[in-house]
Amino acid sequence: KLLGFTNGEGKTARDTDLLRSLVFKKANHLLLIGSTDKQLLEAAKAYEASLAQQDLVINDLNEVYIHRKGGSLDEEEEWIRTPLHLSRLSKAIERTKVKLLHPPRQGKKLLVLDLDYTLFDCKSC
Repeated sequence: KLLGFTNGEGKTARDTDLLRSLVFKKANHLLLIGSTDKQLLEAAKAYEASLAQQDLVINDLNEVYIHRKGGSLDEEEEWIRTPLHLSRLSKAIERTKVKLLHPPRQGKKLLVLDLDYTLFDCKSC
């Protein structure tokens, strides 16, 4: 964002304005904030290295779990499937309407899902 600058037309600078077209007053300072490509590459490598050291991902999508009451986060978690949560989830799935934006194309294998608001809190119903 370009704040406190005007463009050549005397209007507030827009994101699309080039720096060379802006009008700078002597009192204004320009500060560029961001990361260099080298820093971004180093961060990406560090992230990939940390992923390689992590354990395998556990698929717990079919499980509903809660922490033991009064227990600490370090204690072992109890995995509980409650009929109440499962029934609430089933009702939410039944009420959900799938909106098909574009029909599938013959011979194409790409499927794109818009997953906004897909998290469901069983306590909220």
